[in-house]
Amino acid sequence: MAVAARKMQNFNSLKYFQKLKNAGVPEAQAEIYLELTEEANRSGLEHLATKEDLTNTKAELKDEINQLKISINNLDKKLSTSINDFDKNFSASVNDLDKKFSTSISDLDKNVSASINDLDKNFSASINDLDKNVSASVNDLDKKFSTSISDLDKNLSASVNDLDKKFSTSISDLDKKLSISISELDKKDSVNMSKLDKKINVSKWQTIGSTFSVLILLPLVQVACKHFGW
Repeated sequence: MAVAARKMQNFNSLKYFQKLKNAGVPEAQAEIYLELTEEANRSGLEHLATKEDLTNTKAELKDEINQLKISINNLDKKLSTSINDFDKNFSASVNDLDKKFSTSISDLDKNVSASINDLDKNFSASINDLDKNVSASVNDLDKKFSTSISDLDKNLSASVNDLDKKFSTSISDLDKKLSISISELDKKDSVNMSKLDKKINVSKWQTIGSTFSVLILLPLVQVACKHFGW
């Protein structure tokens, strides 16, 4: 920065102006460039830091860095303390929560066990009642079925007896009718056989007579035919 300041202090404005004109820059425009350059040099010199400024700034920065280190150390201590306190509080909360959770689990286990026991008792009672009801129903059904079978057997026996009586009566009537029919048929057959026998005897004698007549008359006819030339 000191070198730049010295260069700005040794700036030759006339020489700079002549260079601009020799480069073909119009005089009026060269004057404006010169004014702007000198103004810029003055502004730069005003804002340039001296060695003393740099030393002061360095000392201030060291102080600020030291203050920052102190603040960081204090913050670290506070943070460590806060973390320790948080860890203690968190551990205590976790322990409390664990105790409450264990108590809740124990209570829940007791309640569930009690509920299961009650449910088992109720279920056993229901099963027993159902078994009794089913047994009673089966017994009633067995009695009704036995009574129905007995009634059916009686009715069936009575029906069989009635049917046997009716069948026996029908067989007896049929046997009587059949005997009568056979007797009548036998009588009719005897009468018919007698008539047939008579007819056969008559036909037999007629056949014998006819044959005898033919045997006697045939020679006579032959003799007559020869005698008369027939």
